Amino acid sequence: MHDSKDPDRIPSLTMLHEISTLLIEAGDVASVMDQVLDQVILFTGADRGYMLLQKEQGEPFEVISARHAGGRSASGDIVPAVRFLIDQALKTGQATSTKDLAADERFQGWPADGERLASILVVPLRKNGQVIGMIGVDSHLREAFAAKEAEFLEVVANQTAMAADNDWLKQALTGANRSKNEYISLVTHQLRIPLTSISGYSDMILNGMVGPLTDRQEGFLETIKRNADRMSELVGGLSDINRLETGRMKMEPIDFDIAILLDEVCAKFQEAMDARNQSLRVTVAPELPPVHADRNLIGRVLESLITNASHYSSDGGLIKVNVQLDDALALVKISDDGIGISKEDQAQLFTPFFRSEDEAVRQYMGWGLGLAVAKKLVEVQGGKLNFQSQLGEGSTFFFTLPLVFGEPFDHL
Repeated sequence: MHDSKDPDRIPSLTMLHEISTLLIEAGDVASVMDQVLDQVILFTGADRGYMLLQKEQGEPFEVISARHAGGRSASGDIVPAVRFLIDQALKTGQATSTKDLAADERFQGWPADGERLASILVVPLRKNGQVIGMIGVDSHLREAFAAKEAEFLEVVANQTAMAADNDWLKQALTGANRSKNEYISLVTHQLRIPLTSISGYSDMILNGMVGPLTDRQEGFLETIKRNADRMSELVGGLSDINRLETGRMKMEPIDFDIAILLDEVCAKFQEAMDARNQSLRVTVAPELPPVHADRNLIGRVLESLITNASHYSSDGGLIKVNVQLDDALALVKISDDGIGISKEDQAQLFTPFFRSEDEAVRQYMGWGLGLAVAKKLVEVQGGKLNFQSQLGEGSTFFFTLPLVFGEPFDHL
């Protein structure tokens, strides 16, 4: 056991902390390995240090950094004696060294080393029982590396192995996400064409363009049309999520009057709300400056939130839309007096494909994508979407948008 008050251990602890910080904050191990080796050389008193690593799991080792004392770059060429010790460490999975190259029986008869090495210390980087790299130091002095230096190098090797493993995991996740996004893009594109045809031809037949229908035939076609529209909604939601996550969602921000946009959006709901005797009340603060955002995308956000408010409100319910000035931003609120949201559901509300287990919620058809998409659409335009809700008392969703100050629009 080491005494934590041992003055010889203070520099090593300080350097290990600095190395750990470098590895944690690095985007990848290779980008900071020069700095790590400089610290290793400084502590061990070595003439040179080198790091070999597998760029990807299962690949051969590559020299990713080689440094001389004083912070100078070194050749990446590995001399035969060092290569021999690396091979030994690879076979055993353990650190290996020589304290006096000239007197070491393992190297008798070898040609003279042009660099006049005397001491070499090589430590493997191990992860899950496998050697994934090597870190080594050498010196022209005999017995240059004692137990203290070996222990230090072991800790650095362990830290580096963990960081390298994390790099591989990140690369694997990046590759998996890329494959997933490409697959979703392909599938949604391929599905749009037949769904458009199914929906379009259903409309033509229902409108009598190919002759009269019996009531039974009309019922069947309405079911086909309804389900095709539901599938189109799913495909659209998947495509939106995919484009938002990959940064491919095209935006065309302009200055516009949000009151006019609300009139257009609310008009789409009038017939459905009248059928359920629901009321939609819209209030926009007078002389509110124009909003600066993508008008079409904000229209989709409003449609999604008003749809939700109507779905989860009873017949005769009241949905209120309020837009007001809030600390140099437009604050948009959509409130309902519907069933509200349980505490359990609130934690997952913006998770794609989340569907509540509450029977009162599940009676309404949906894919669990609307709110997830709406939140991302607001966020990519510099706003925030959030909500407040009490089970049995309704919900309020609200989001902010940037404003353009100057000449205000007249909303009256």
